[in-house]
Amino acid sequence: MPRVKAFDKEEVLDKAMKLFWSKGYNATSYCDLVEHLGINRQSIYDTFGDKQQLYQLALDRFRVQSIAKVKAALHGLPTARETIEHFLKMAVVESLDPTPKGCFIVNSTIEMASIEPEVAKTSCENMNEICSWLTEVIAKGQKEGSIGSRHSPEQLALFIFTLLNGLKVYSKMELPSTTYDRILQVAWDVLD
Repeated sequence: MPRVKAFDKEEVLDKAMKLFWSKGYNATSYCDLVEHLGINRQSIYDTFGDKQQLYQLALDRFRVQSIAKVKAALHGLPTARETIEHFLKMAVVESLDPTPKGCFIVNSTIEMASIEPEVAKTSCENMNEICSWLTEVIAKGQKEGSIGSRHSPEQLALFIFTLLNGLKVYSKMELPSTTYDRILQVAWDVLD
């Protein structure tokens, strides 16, 4: 009779996500995984596959959760401009949070995208989904007059996405909040 798993797969995946986010792929050993996840090495293999497969599952989970969290937090704001401003302010608040540093997807892109095609694919999917959503919000803002029309919605979406990722990289440097305020002021000017 097969053994019944004595752990919650989703809970273990969340733990793996936090560990990989904190340490990165290369600095996370199987010993770290066994200790942090609270399951043995064979259970990791049987349930999630090898370390790379577990990493990819954790990255995919993070992507789905973070996009849903952002969209839920921004749903129903009065204007498109307020939506974009709140989106970037949320990124600053997360950047000032001491742990973990940076965005798991941005960190993964920097560490792994050039050598692991699945990570590169996830990063591109993330960019496409966020830029598509930003393009819709910006087009609405231009139509309602809360966002200027000097640049196309697609150009502004790519700018905001790039700025977002830069903020996530800067979070590793523990910059003062005034630095972020100065960066955001330029973003507000671009949106005028």
